[in-house]
Amino acid sequence: KEYKGGSKVAFTLDLPTKEIIGSPMVGDIVERKIEFRTGFDGKTKSSVVESFKRLWCENGCTNTKSQSVAFKNTINNHAKIYNLCNYIQKSIKNSNDFMTNIGRLAEVEVSQREIDDFLTKVTGHNLKDYKNLSTKTRNVLDMINSQIAIESSNTGRNMFSLVNGVTRYTTHKMARGNEEKLFYSSASTMNNKALALAFSELN
Repeated sequence: KEYKGGSKVAFTLDLPTKEIIGSPMVGDIVERKIEFRTGFDGKTKSSVVESFKRLWCENGCTNTKSQSVAFKNTINNHAKIYNLCNYIQKSIKNSNDFMTNIGRLAEVEVSQREIDDFLTKVTGHNLKDYKNLSTKTRNVLDMINSQIAIESSNTGRNMFSLVNGVTRYTTHKMARGNEEKLFYSSASTMNNKALALAFSELN
């Protein structure tokens, strides 16, 4: 696939779908892919990235770990492509670890205070100052909270619902289903931040 007018490209390898073990939802299936991403804009590093889509509501998730392949697009380094095998093997392991950890998040219950703290860290806006925030910012926070409420009604008041509430917002509201925006914009940054914060609770 081409993105940004062809300045960025991605070659995709589909992995078998997997059910999230530990999810409170029955049949909570995730579509998994490994992508080799590179670009011709002089800025994009070549990387191998795992991406995930929760099929229950087409809720997008992107793994927090991408692996930099670290070579430029020049004619003299074509032999380095063979090193991609190692990166793909690591990515498959990362993908399996991700699926295990995302399910474990359902075991981490959260209070309203913890939800507010989580959103403060993800968005950079302190919910304690809610009344003093701009209308636009309050609307964003309200929208994320509404998505978290939908997820919590289905999967409980836990870190799993928090993460999927954020990714539901980025997928349906920020990116509006546009894959390019989901992977190459602030939507991806917010997804990764939410996942990193959530996984830090498992350590």
